[in-house]
Amino acid sequence: MKIAPILGGSGHFWGFKYLNLKQLTTNMQFRFFQILIAAHLFFCTMQPAMSQNETNREEIINLLDEKYGIDQQLYRGVKYFPKVNLIAGHAYLFDPDFISSKIKYREKMYHPVLLKYDIELDELIIKTPEKYGAELQLILDPRNVDAFWLGDRYFINNTNIEIPARFVQIISADSLSCIAAYSKEFKFMRGGRNEGYGFTDKNAKYYIKTNSTLKQVKTRRALLKLLPKPHIADVKQYLAKQNYKFSKMTDVQWIQLCNYINDLYE
Repeated sequence: MKIAPILGGSGHFWGFKYLNLKQLTTNMQFRFFQILIAAHLFFCTMQPAMSQNETNREEIINLLDEKYGIDQQLYRGVKYFPKVNLIAGHAYLFDPDFISSKIKYREKMYHPVLLKYDIELDELIIKTPEKYGAELQLILDPRNVDAFWLGDRYFINNTNIEIPARFVQIISADSLSCIAAYSKEFKFMRGGRNEGYGFTDKNAKYYIKTNSTLKQVKTRRALLKLLPKPHIADVKQYLAKQNYKFSKMTDVQWIQLCNYINDLYE
């Protein structure tokens, strides 16, 4: 007799004990699991103790979550060990702390989940929920990560061979697509009387895609060469007005610039 795991959406794990799976084919197992899940949800929604009128889907999931635990489909992977005793910086894109986020993993949406992006290793890290006891930091299998959000920043699994990164941020995806890839270096450093290992500042590379052509943009001239002729004068004027130093533009400035250019296409 075995425990048969049944996976639910939004980061939850449901289980039913004492089911002899060996007697069922794979297809029969799948159909049987579907029936059990549907019956369980229906039963929950019909119980007056759970709701006076309609039971919210999240309330149902929370109850099942408390009873059966977390989704083993999502919370699996190699244990992550962050580098310690640093003299400078950290490995992450935004902050060393985990961010309440959402993720599309193996074509299923999970939220909220705790994530952070190690851009030195180019790995996405997830933390198991505190309410389940010992908190673990796990490296998610990048092959199964379809997309994720860190705050309002949207990332996808990179499919462009021209970009040397596992994940990329989609700044805009309109007539003109703007993509960012990030990295850091871990190296030996000296600072005054201190020496040891630490992380460099974030290095950002920006790419523009127009008419199926993808190019890294390092200079103002390179950007203008990718634009249709009717828009070049407007973009020149915009850059001059904003007084951007192109090589030192921030993520926010890139978002504003890409939004401005896409508005010209309308």
